[in-house]
Amino acid sequence: VFGLDTWAQRRALRQRGATQENGGSWWAQAVTAVFLFAAIAVGVWWMAAEPVIERVTRTQLSGDAEAGRDTLQKSRGYIWQSTLRMIAAQPVLGVGVGAYETAYPQYSQQDSSVYPVAQAHNDYLQIVADGGVVGGALALWFIVLLARAVLRGIRHQDVRLAALSLGAGGGLMAMLVHSWFDFNLQLPSNALLFLWLSALVAVLGVKPRTQRTVEIKSGK
Repeated sequence: VFGLDTWAQRRALRQRGATQENGGSWWAQAVTAVFLFAAIAVGVWWMAAEPVIERVTRTQLSGDAEAGRDTLQKSRGYIWQSTLRMIAAQPVLGVGVGAYETAYPQYSQQDSSVYPVAQAHNDYLQIVADGGVVGGALALWFIVLLARAVLRGIRHQDVRLAALSLGAGGGLMAMLVHSWFDFNLQLPSNALLFLWLSALVAVLGVKPRTQRTVEIKSGK
């Protein structure tokens, strides 16, 4: 779906350029929009929407001996509450990067020996728990820089590079949204993809500024 989305965005940008030059037609953009929504719908269907929704609303807990299944609030919700207590106890510098699993039992109201917790299932909460307000501010600053790079990149004179920046930005946005409910960026493969996309949008975001500098120096 991500690949199809990127292709559709690139095609839409190209058609927009043709429309501006030739007075173009609206139907081409409509076809692109329909294709994009169809690709997303097929992707959701392929991933089986019903199991995904059920997984979000009812989460199985390995330590629940009575029911074996429980609600989202009683799984991630309890973990988030314990993480907030951890943050309140160490607000400035946190408990230390990589020390979340060790520190968690001190702030948990559940028996962590039965259901050990190594991640907060929310990357943002865990960043603040590990690094405090300082770590959270650095993470927020990095996200703001990424957003600025994407906005510069989609204004690139080369339509193909603009589309590439838009697609990479969409991928980053999807991963950032996912991070609200899981430890997405703590998995090496996901973290590597996030860094790769970040580097890509950073390079594409710098390019237009470099071109303007060259034009000014050449007197054009």
